[in-house]
Amino acid sequence: MKKETDWKLKEPKPKKLKGSLRLAIIVDPMGWSQQGPDEEIEQMVETLEDVSRIKMNLIASGQGAQVIAGKNLDLVVIDYGGMGYGSGDTAKAQISYVYNWAEDHPKSLLMVWTPYTADIYKEVEEEFGELSNVFLAAGIDSDIQAGRKIKEWFA
Repeated sequence: MKKETDWKLKEPKPKKLKGSLRLAIIVDPMGWSQQGPDEEIEQMVETLEDVSRIKMNLIASGQGAQVIAGKNLDLVVIDYGGMGYGSGDTAKAQISYVYNWAEDHPKSLLMVWTPYTADIYKEVEEEFGELSNVFLAAGIDSDIQAGRKIKEWFA
């Protein structure tokens, strides 16, 4: 006999892709290498489209996780903090915000970009638990791995 709560025990299935992905990118104010935040976001959209072969529809972007509040998104990418950017507390607060978003949106994919951001994310994950809809795209060939994960998640 099926219990009323049985549906809560199952893992959510990813969304099926229909057209382009609704994307948000969150970055810190420092930007990337010698690029500012706007150039970093533009480059990241191009990279994601190249490696996944899927059109990205940038819905929200900016220098703080609050840009995703109230948005209907398929994919959120965060690259927050790193060399020369303030304290880890600021990055941890931003990453905690997107962790909560991912927890509330189990059919969407959260992609944590860069090793520094992944390290901070792991601290948050240790505190609150692992989520199945989070992918750490950090390290060697991370862009290629990210493309594979996007195709797999939205297939």
